[in-house]
Amino acid sequence: MQHPTAHRRRHVQVPPAAPSTPQHFTERGTVLCIPPGLFYNRDAAHARDLAVLAAVRQQRVRQAGRLHILDAFTGAGVRAARYQTQADADVWSNDCSPAAVAAARANLPPGATVTQEDVCRLLLRCSLENKLFDVLDLDAFGGDALPALPLALGCLRFGGTLHLCATDFILGGGGGGGVLCDAFLHPGPCAPENGLRALLGAVARAAAVRGMVIVPLFSLCPPGPSWRLAVRIERGVFRASDALGFTLHCPGCGASSVLAWRALGCAGCACGETQRVSGPLWLGPLHDEAELSALLALAEELGWADTLPEGSFAPPTRSLRALLQQLQGECDRRLPPHYYHLEDLSRRGRAACTPPRDLLLAALRRRGFAAARCHCDARSVRTDASYCELLDVCRTL
Repeated sequence: MQHPTAHRRRHVQVPPAAPSTPQHFTERGTVLCIPPGLFYNRDAAHARDLAVLAAVRQQRVRQAGRLHILDAFTGAGVRAARYQTQADADVWSNDCSPAAVAAARANLPPGATVTQEDVCRLLLRCSLENKLFDVLDLDAFGGDALPALPLALGCLRFGGTLHLCATDFILGGGGGGGVLCDAFLHPGPCAPENGLRALLGAVARAAAVRGMVIVPLFSLCPPGPSWRLAVRIERGVFRASDALGFTLHCPGCGASSVLAWRALGCAGCACGETQRVSGPLWLGPLHDEAELSALLALAEELGWADTLPEGSFAPPTRSLRALLQQLQGECDRRLPPHYYHLEDLSRRGRAACTPPRDLLLAALRRRGFAAARCHCDARSVRTDASYCELLDVCRTL
């Protein structure tokens, strides 16, 4: 029998094993040296591509001098080096680790600003001295970036971009669910995306305190327990009742739905089973379609769209073009903030076999429904069809 407190146990992610000898890499033409004791996350190469492309686009739209970027958790300086050489930006790199600072100084051009300081102390000092940045990158391991989030928003110019990363297994609802970013994440089929939506909800609430609203530019749930997002910060009044809410999943019949704040306490399912509630979560779009189109055009211009970063573990079918097009497919505002696994649909719909994903998407569109692949799970579909209608379409394939 499972221990009654087992669901409360936190699953701590262990960093990848660091090499015992210096490792040399070339990523999009930028030469990097990773010394012993530090690691190079190859799986995040596409996320770094998108961050650099977003900075290049921001610079072209802004047309007012070079961008000022703070890479607060620089590590070995991989992102900072790419920002400086590929986006032609003024980059301030920081890390609290002496080994990371030494590696960043070796990877960055001579004269680059590199400091060793606690990130919260650094951000507070920048805020008091009114030092504002166009891009603030919080790419930390684990959940170290979350305590710095309110301070980071005070160091961003309006129209600036915040990059946030969390690599904590509990975000995905693993091991019985958990509470993070003031949201409860229940384990279920949409747990990976709920982690992204919990992060976005946390950023939206922190921004609202400062009279800001967020515009999600892109959100990624790449392989492995990591969640990454980029948001633009603008002036405005945040309406929590419009952007935040709850998602429901019924373990009995398999249906998923959305629950608004005013409907709290009315979460029963038609099948009679008690539904699992996750939230409060960001229920709005995960990406900005215009931004994704501009990033794809930039990737084509730079020759990155159909080529993989050197040394990347990403499979050949996962080119930057394929990723951006998949994210664009999720931008349809008719699509709900949840998705369905193909195997679950086959089992619950009592279909003869698992429906092929692309055939199912085509069949849903022929019936007039919005339908798209889910970048968080290649074996899932997202659609505005009701659960009964979705099962009915599956039985016809």
